Amino acid sequence: MLPSLQTKLKGQNDYNNVEANQDVVRLVELIRGICCNYDASSEPVMSLVQAKRQVYTCYQGQKQTNDKYAKELEAYADVVEAYGGQFGNEIGYLDYMLTNNVRPRDPCNPTEQELDTAQAILRDSMMAAMLILGADNTRLPSLKMELWNQYSQGQDNYPRKMARALDILNGYQNPNTRHI
Repeated sequence: MLPSLQTKLKGQNDYNNVEANQDVVRLVELIRGICCNYDASSEPVMSLVQAKRQVYTCYQGQKQTNDKYAKELEAYADVVEAYGGQFGNEIGYLDYMLTNNVRPRDPCNPTEQELDTAQAILRDSMMAAMLILGADNTRLPSLKMELWNQYSQGQDNYPRKMARALDILNGYQNPNTRHI
């Protein structure tokens, strides 16, 4: 482990608990947080906003594979969530997911399980949208326009799962490129 990373880890508020309990999962979260500039030496709200900003501004590099780009985006989102942030908790969209996807028994009083299911669906939908939006425009110049055009004509082909979005990126054939 790099000395600077080790020093930053030891400076984390819960490092002693992590070390005492041999909590490998939390250790990985701390390391990810440090790599994303989220650490105990930063003001918590600013750090959370910065971490969320990294998710929303994560773009695929021209030479980056789709799989590596998806893993990077997911890692940034994991850092946000490890430090108390959330994706998929936007009230208006959560209500939409409840109504259209979960369909609770009592729409005016959904259960905690129904809310959790709706939130998981919304989170996955948001991650899929961010993956598509941040995909490399030089390799996928028409994909976003095609999805938008299809939606405007009443055909919603936007992926609702991150895995499906990755499948679309991996299988997309640019109509302007000649395939043999």
